[in-house]
Amino acid sequence: MAKKMITMDDAIFKKKIRDLAKRMNIDEKEFVREQGGFFMRDVAKFTPPYSKGKLPTFGRATMGTKADKDAGRNAIIADMGIIFRIRERGYLEFLHKVTKSKRNINRTLRTKAGVPYLVDVDYINYDSVGEALDFHESMRRSDGRVQGKMKGGNSKDIGRWKSRKVMWITKEIWDSVFIRLSDRVGMAKAAPAKAASAIDPKRIKNVPKWVKNHRGTARGSGRMAKLNGSWYAVMKASSAGLQSAQRLLPMIKRNRLILMEKRLKKLTPEAARKAGLR
Repeated sequence: MAKKMITMDDAIFKKKIRDLAKRMNIDEKEFVREQGGFFMRDVAKFTPPYSKGKLPTFGRATMGTKADKDAGRNAIIADMGIIFRIRERGYLEFLHKVTKSKRNINRTLRTKAGVPYLVDVDYINYDSVGEALDFHESMRRSDGRVQGKMKGGNSKDIGRWKSRKVMWITKEIWDSVFIRLSDRVGMAKAAPAKAASAIDPKRIKNVPKWVKNHRGTARGSGRMAKLNGSWYAVMKASSAGLQSAQRLLPMIKRNRLILMEKRLKKLTPEAARKAGLR
């Protein structure tokens, strides 16, 4: 699955800001470090899940709330409902025995009363949580969510409707899959959160436990670099689910630049006035 990489570099800390920091006798390295950490904290904040599908506000310091976590769990249930259907184990075992297959079943059977009915299903699975998890993974888009219901089309190869991509599973498998997937909630946020903490561990706080739990496996990094006499914050984060934040980067960048100027004015009001910051 494609992963989205967010890279933070000189594009954020524009020359104007660095020059102002120097002109106002502010510790440029620490200022860039601080603002770099805050920027990546905002990226984490605007990475799903968030409550009720509404974007968070910049004024909120935390990267996620309990309501955001619950929204992630609800999204999992919705996604599972697209690709899984719950059936009794005995019935699935019966289908396997009669059709001698667990895939692409298209068969007319009869009830005990002799009434014919059609069984038309892509997959049946009554004994493997791992198989169900693999199926879920295969159905995820690059943003981490499951593909929506797809239109069918007759396949000459298998003689049945294709592209519906549904697996019949037992309630036990459903519950196990949900538990495993729920443990992943916060994984997307963890990548930029890790990058933010790497660049400025002193200031980056309020990382929710359900995000921090993924720190060990999250792909995030941050470092300070000096080039041609100027300091840069270089941070990277990679995870399925960062597409949403990627689309919001222009807004996040604009907001951070505005807050950076406000921060400079607050640090040294008189120097800021002389430097032309209103």
